[in-house]
Amino acid sequence: MRPLFYGVVVFFPSGVLWWLFSVSAAVEGVTGKIGVSTTLMYVFGLLFFFSLPAALVGEIVRWIRHRRKG
Repeated sequence: MRPLFYGVVVFFPSGVLWWLFSVSAAVEGVTGKIGVSTTLMYVFGLLFFFSLPAALVGEIVRWIRHRRKG
Protein backbone atom coordinates (compact mmCIF):
# COMPACT_ATOMS: atom_id res chain seq x y z
CA MET A 1 0.00 0.00 0.00
CA ARG A 2 0.95 3.62 -0.36
CA PRO A 3 2.74 5.51 2.45
CA LEU A 4 0.06 8.19 2.43
CA PHE A 5 -2.58 5.59 3.28
CA TYR A 6 -0.58 4.42 6.28
CA GLY A 7 -0.06 8.03 7.35
CA VAL A 8 -3.80 8.68 7.36
CA VAL A 9 -4.49 5.38 9.14
CA VAL A 10 -2.09 6.40 11.93
CA PHE A 11 -3.18 10.08 11.92
CA PHE A 12 -6.85 9.77 12.86
CA PRO A 13 -6.70 7.12 15.62
CA SER A 14 -3.66 8.78 17.19
CA GLY A 15 -5.55 12.10 17.23
CA VAL A 16 -8.45 10.49 19.07
CA LEU A 17 -6.14 8.71 21.51
CA TRP A 18 -4.13 11.91 22.03
CA TRP A 19 -7.32 13.73 22.99
CA LEU A 20 -8.42 10.88 25.27
CA PHE A 21 -5.10 10.70 27.11
CA SER A 22 -4.92 14.51 27.31
CA VAL A 23 -8.20 14.54 29.20
CA SER A 24 -7.00 11.68 31.38
CA ALA A 25 -3.69 13.46 32.08
CA ALA A 26 -5.58 16.63 32.99
CA VAL A 27 -7.66 14.70 35.49
CA GLU A 28 -4.47 13.17 36.89
CA GLY A 29 -2.95 16.64 37.15
CA VAL A 30 -5.93 17.93 39.13
CA THR A 31 -5.79 14.99 41.52
CA GLY A 32 -2.01 15.29 41.91
CA LYS A 33 -1.17 11.84 40.59
CA ILE A 34 1.02 11.70 37.50
CA GLY A 35 0.84 8.34 35.78
CA VAL A 36 0.97 6.56 32.48
CA SER A 37 -1.60 8.83 30.82
CA THR A 38 0.86 11.71 30.61
CA THR A 39 3.42 9.56 28.81
CA LEU A 40 0.82 8.15 26.43
CA MET A 41 -0.44 11.68 25.77
CA TYR A 42 3.02 12.67 24.54
CA VAL A 43 3.48 9.49 22.48
CA PHE A 44 0.16 9.81 20.66
CA GLY A 45 0.64 13.56 20.26
CA LEU A 46 3.94 12.98 18.48
CA LEU A 47 2.36 10.31 16.30
CA PHE A 48 -0.49 12.68 15.48
CA PHE A 49 1.78 15.53 14.44
CA PHE A 50 4.44 13.55 12.56
CA SER A 51 2.46 10.78 10.83
CA LEU A 52 1.28 12.82 7.85
CA PRO A 53 4.59 14.65 7.21
CA ALA A 54 6.46 11.32 7.37
CA ALA A 55 3.93 9.80 4.96
CA LEU A 56 4.36 12.72 2.56
CA VAL A 57 8.13 12.28 2.62
CA GLY A 58 7.61 8.58 1.91
CA GLU A 59 5.38 9.43 -1.05
CA ILE A 60 7.97 11.85 -2.45
CA VAL A 61 10.76 9.28 -2.10
CA ARG A 62 8.55 6.66 -3.76
CA TRP A 63 7.75 9.07 -6.59
CA ILE A 64 11.44 9.92 -7.15
CA ARG A 65 12.44 6.24 -7.22
CA HIS A 66 9.63 5.40 -9.62
CA ARG A 67 10.59 8.29 -11.88
CA ARG A 68 14.22 7.16 -12.07
CA LYS A 69 13.23 3.63 -13.12
CA GLY A 70 10.89 4.78 -15.89
